[in-house]
Amino acid sequence: MALASAVIGVPIAEARSNLVGGVPVDATIMRAGSTAQKIARIKAVPSVGVINLRRESITSFRSIGDYTDSIQDYRLMVEKNAGGIRKLRAALRANPVTRRALADYGVSLGRVVAVDVGSNGSLRVYVL
Repeated sequence: MALASAVIGVPIAEARSNLVGGVPVDATIMRAGSTAQKIARIKAVPSVGVINLRRESITSFRSIGDYTDSIQDYRLMVEKNAGGIRKLRAALRANPVTRRALADYGVSLGRVVAVDVGSNGSLRVYVL
């Protein structure tokens, strides 16, 4: 099932699958530290998509045979990758462009657990 991400001004999307853009969410969380390096090079953020991993619907698709991570799975993954996530949050905070884009959308850096950076600087932000 495809997952749409929200663009600035549109409500936060619900996570409905453990795959977002064909990439497992846990893999995106695991590479948070290496994503931090990309954040420093961002000069503009044309759009922000937010994937809320807390939504109840994360587990609602088990009945159709798709494996879907639970909120507890995501929390465990975040605990295991806390160092990389701290680096990612620090990079987002240090770059004025990303800090402003996330603030404009109302995203708390304390909830960010992963980010996908698009080739044009767009951000897909995972919050928990």
